[in-house]
Amino acid sequence: MTVAQCLDYWFDNYVSTTLREKTQALYRSTVMKRMHDAFPNRPASSITVKQWVDLLTEEEKDNPRRARQVLSQLRSAISWCMRRQLIDSCAIMSIQPRDFGSRAEVGDRVLSYHELAKIWLAIERSRASTSNKLLHQMLMLWGARLSELRLATKTEFDLLDNVWTVPKEHSKMGNVIRRPIFEQIKPFLEKAMTTYNDVLFPGEDINKPISIAAANRFVNRIRGGMDLGYWVSAPRST
Repeated sequence: MTVAQCLDYWFDNYVSTTLREKTQALYRSTVMKRMHDAFPNRPASSITVKQWVDLLTEEEKDNPRRARQVLSQLRSAISWCMRRQLIDSCAIMSIQPRDFGSRAEVGDRVLSYHELAKIWLAIERSRASTSNKLLHQMLMLWGARLSELRLATKTEFDLLDNVWTVPKEHSKMGNVIRRPIFEQIKPFLEKAMTTYNDVLFPGEDINKPISIAAANRFVNRIRGGMDLGYWVSAPRST
């Protein structure tokens, strides 16, 4: 079994059937994109430690944090296949993630008011749908996770007590979250509630939430036109 065959089998039979859509998208953009074509037509068990090290060293030069992430994900995929006896052995298991790259920092980017204003204006001036723009502007104001707001419905918002209750099904940690509906966000929330039906941030289908892929494409398009580095998670940290 080649590296590509192993990754495909792992993704089709584990990732796509077990993990959340957001995690699936992450794996597609990292290990599937970076490692799928590694050592084509060669059995994964025939690749030496040195060959893996040489490949990962190039990844590290390009992006140290991603190199460690890709290695960790690749080890998970290979290990999954080994436990199912699809691969007898693989030298990648001898290489530890700590040996490459750097650990991703959580919340290490804090945006200035000037940077926040530039992002806000870029969203406002974009040609995206009202749903997509409202979603990302409200994410900036609330500091919520994308999945919490993207999947929101009208019934979650109590305008009498001014509380937004995020159901546990939409929470990363699987717990109920309550956030205040403050005065500055009310106009945006009211616009979403009067413009759309029960689903506040629909995509092409008015009755279904905008897809995570569409939401991410919009942010990446905005980010590509700005000279602020990587800031996608920074509004939440800020």
